[in-house]
Amino acid sequence: MKALFFTCAVTTCIVPTVFAAPTNFIYCDNDAASGCTTSPSNMSSMDWVYKSNTGYTVNSWANDHRVSDRVRNTTRTDYEWSVPTDGAKWYDLQVYLYSSEFDNRKAQYWQSGDYVGSIDQYLAPAGWNYVGTTWDYGTATVTLSSLDYYPNSTFSSRTGADRIRLAY
Repeated sequence: MKALFFTCAVTTCIVPTVFAAPTNFIYCDNDAASGCTTSPSNMSSMDWVYKSNTGYTVNSWANDHRVSDRVRNTTRTDYEWSVPTDGAKWYDLQVYLYSSEFDNRKAQYWQSGDYVGSIDQYLAPAGWNYVGTTWDYGTATVTLSSLDYYPNSTFSSRTGADRIRLAY
C-alpha cells in the first residue's frame, strides 16, 4: 500500500500537467491590414509616429511599427487595435515586440476597458510576448497606454505598438 501511495504521489507531483497550446490566432498589425482597424489610423499622428524601413524597424513585423512620440509621458495617449473575434470565449492577448526603440518599463494593455496586463518593453524578449487572458464576444478593442509610469526618474520611455494576436 505504501508503494502504491508513493507511486501515485510521485506521479501527481512530478509529472507536469499538460495544457493544450492555442491553435487558432487572430492577428492585427499596426498598419491595419487583414480586416482589423487601428487608431490613430493616419500615418502622421502626432502622438504615435509611424516608422518604416529604418534601422529600428528591420525586425518589426512587416518592417514597420508605431512608437509614442512623447518623452517622459505625463499624459496618456492610447493606441488601439480593433479586431473581429471568433465569438464569445477567452483569448490570450499576445504582442509582437522587436525594436530597441520600445522601452516603456510598464506598457499597459486593456481590452474594452478592462485591464489585461503590462509588459516591460525594455526587457521583453524579442518576438511574441504574452500579456494576459481576456474575455471577448464580438470585436476586441485592445488599447495600449503610452503613459510613462516613472515620470520622476531620469529614464525616458517610448512605447511601441506593432502587431497583436488573440490566441484561442
